[in-house]
Amino acid sequence: MANLKKTMAMAMATTALGATLIAGGSFAIFTSSVQNTGNTFAAGELKIGLDKEDANGAKYFTLENWAPGDSDIQRVVVTNKGSLELRYDLTLAVGGDLGGGANPVTIKAYSDAAGTTALTVTDRVLAVGASETIYVKVEFPKAAGNEYQGKSGTASIKVDAEQTKNN
Repeated sequence: MANLKKTMAMAMATTALGATLIAGGSFAIFTSSVQNTGNTFAAGELKIGLDKEDANGAKYFTLENWAPGDSDIQRVVVTNKGSLELRYDLTLAVGGDLGGGANPVTIKAYSDAAGTTALTVTDRVLAVGASETIYVKVEFPKAAGNEYQGKSGTASIKVDAEQTKNN
């Protein structure tokens, strides 16, 4: 009986050892990993410029003693000073007493220095670092009457831009 107990104990130990080896063997797999760190992200910049913008507040038009029939044209350069391609609109407006009434001063955009080819200045695209020259003309109509004598007005040139990428 002692032999039987010994044989049984040995059989159980052998079975346990075999089970352990099988279980341990089934969890033996190859593994590998790699890590990439230091990735960076930076947002682009949307910045539009007009060539006469400066700290002294330079203006395109400072017109005095105007009479009906007078006009003036100025070269306006729109520049993409940012790091993203952009789409822009140019808005021109006349205000004050000379901007109203039956024959107001007008302000329009042209593609030529003579002011003969009208230009639509909406949805214009500029690549990074690119510039576009536009000619802005103000005119005091010949038909303006005495109601405009001694009056004044203002003109504004405004550029609104938005990114083209993902838009």
